[in-house]
Amino acid sequence: MYKYIVSFTAIAIFSTGVAAGHPSDGYEANPLPRPYTAEGHGFTSNWSTGDLQFPAEFPKAGEMSPAEKYIVSGSQNSSYGFGLRPWKSLVYNAVAMIYAQTGSIPEVLDEDAIVSMTGGVFSAGDPRIDEYRSPISGDFPSLNAGEFSAGDVYIRPLTLFEMDKYASLDPFYRELWKNDRVWNHAEQEWQYESLLGQVFYMRIYGEEDVLVAGLFFSSSQSVGR
Repeated sequence: MYKYIVSFTAIAIFSTGVAAGHPSDGYEANPLPRPYTAEGHGFTSNWSTGDLQFPAEFPKAGEMSPAEKYIVSGSQNSSYGFGLRPWKSLVYNAVAMIYAQTGSIPEVLDEDAIVSMTGGVFSAGDPRIDEYRSPISGDFPSLNAGEFSAGDVYIRPLTLFEMDKYASLDPFYRELWKNDRVWNHAEQEWQYESLLGQVFYMRIYGEEDVLVAGLFFSSSQSVGR
C-alpha cells in the first residue's frame, strides 16, 4: 500500500507551471512509484467509506498518458530548465499551507489563492503560477470534485475518528498517529506529536478514472518509506 508523506517546507517558493503551455509539456516523467508499476497494489474494500474512496488497484504505466505520469511522479526537466515535483505533491503542499493559514480549503486552487498563499512572492500573471494548472484540463483545478471530473481534485482534512479508523487498519499509521497522540490541556484536544500539520485525504482524477487516492500528511519522523 502506498503512503504519501510529503515535505511541508518550500511549498511554493521554489515552484516555477500536460496541457498546452504547462512547463512539464514535452518532458519525460520521473520513474513511476511501485503502485503504478506492479500488479495488485491498491486498497481493500474496508478502506472506502462515504466520500473517502480508495481504489482497489492503481492504473499501470502502460495505461497512463504523459500528463498522468507527471501528476504522479513529476518531470525530469521543464520549460524552466529544471525538473518539477509531482503535481500531486504540489497540490497537497499548497492546500496544506492554505489550510494552515486560513483553516479552510478554497473551492478552486486559482491564481488568487496561490498569490495569497505565497504572501506576494508570486504576483498575478506570474508564469510560475501555471505549474498549478491541471496538466490534464489546463484550468486551475477544482478542489471539491466529489464526482469524476478529469484533471480535478477532491481533498479534505480527516477527522479524529477517521484517523483512528485508518490507524486501526494499518500499523504504519498506528505507529505514527495513535501511539503518538497526546492530550493538549491548553487547547483541550488530542494532538499528534509527529505530525507537522493536518492529515488530508486527496483524490485526483486522471483522464478517464481515479489516478491518485490516499492519505497525505507531513511528519517529523523519518519513516523509511
